[in-house]
Amino acid sequence: MATVIGIASITLLLLGIIYYYVIVKWIFSDTSQSSGYDAWMLVVGIQAGIIFLIGPSIAANSITQEKEQQTWEMLIFTRLRPSEIIFGKLISRLSTFAIMLALFFPIEFFSWIKAPGHISGTMFFLTYLTMVVCAVFYASFGLFMSWMLKRTIYAIMCSYTFVVGGLIITTSLVSVLLSMIVTELPVEKSPFIWINPIVMMYRAINPRETANSIQLLMFGLVIYVVLTAIVLWRMIDGFRRFAYDR
Repeated sequence: MATVIGIASITLLLLGIIYYYVIVKWIFSDTSQSSGYDAWMLVVGIQAGIIFLIGPSIAANSITQEKEQQTWEMLIFTRLRPSEIIFGKLISRLSTFAIMLALFFPIEFFSWIKAPGHISGTMFFLTYLTMVVCAVFYASFGLFMSWMLKRTIYAIMCSYTFVVGGLIITTSLVSVLLSMIVTELPVEKSPFIWINPIVMMYRAINPRETANSIQLLMFGLVIYVVLTAIVLWRMIDGFRRFAYDR
């Protein structure tokens, strides 16, 4: 309990410092529209960084921890349906992201009001949509790794390997390699770069930066949604067999 209170106190302190310097010292003291845009970019970058760093591991111990603490058998013998168990664990872990988005929303809203010429409604919507879809997908994949593996540490390692090593690094390298082989295919239009989370976030906050930027972003978001549905369906469909075999 003391640990939880300590973490909550530190989080509130850091959040208070961010609110004070961004809203009071930055947005209100500077009358230019660029200050609102800069503040908005800073807060979006912080939220995206938290999602990329915490997302893969936030649900990676959901099931492995149950098995390590020998409480898994009690859970599967309850009257809860497999879908209720899976979605319950996923939603409980996603509540962390929901709280984060809610806490930072006032800053982004003030920034939007301060810089209407720099921040459009489309940018605001696409940014939040991208963060939500990425958060759900990463948490779902972490839950799937926790479902497939027996140890929490292995689930966390595989989750980070997939997100950082696969979605961020590998997609970038493959896209660059393809652009060198196929000169008519620029890096930004490579199918592999569609699912790169950093590129997706960049396209969300700069929807007019390149041609078809919104369309390419939507392709990536649709792929994330489809993969999320497949992962959740796989866990629910094979619940009983995996529950008793592991």
